[in-house]
Amino acid sequence: MPDKNNRAFTLIEVVITVVLLSLLATMILPFYKTGAFENMTVINRLQNSSNVNAAIAKIVADYENNACCNLKDSAALTALQTRINNFSTNYGTYCSNCTPTVTYPYAIGNLTNTLLVTITNNATNESISHIFTIQQ
Repeated sequence: MPDKNNRAFTLIEVVITVVLLSLLATMILPFYKTGAFENMTVINRLQNSSNVNAAIAKIVADYENNACCNLKDSAALTALQTRINNFSTNYGTYCSNCTPTVTYPYAIGNLTNTLLVTITNNATNESISHIFTIQQ
């Protein structure tokens, strides 16, 4: 007859508990693993998007701050086009996976002398466009 002061678990109770906990862990573990990988995907996409935005922001800053263009005329748009065509040299540090597409002259309604710049991230296929105009 068992002693009432003996409060230990029997071997079968410990084995059943371990088996149940391992079954629960095998059911729950895949949910945590996929969640962690999906979170990393979102973070990588945000980083790639910020790279594309940084590249176009630098191009806009070059045009606005006269880094390549003293006057905002057709010669300035041509100079900016030349800088963008050398994208890897001038802006490659901001987005190494990006490729630019430049359309000049680009017509929008009555504006016929504009420059359309589209930067596309090859890794994510995300793109951003900006239109540069002559300032009079």
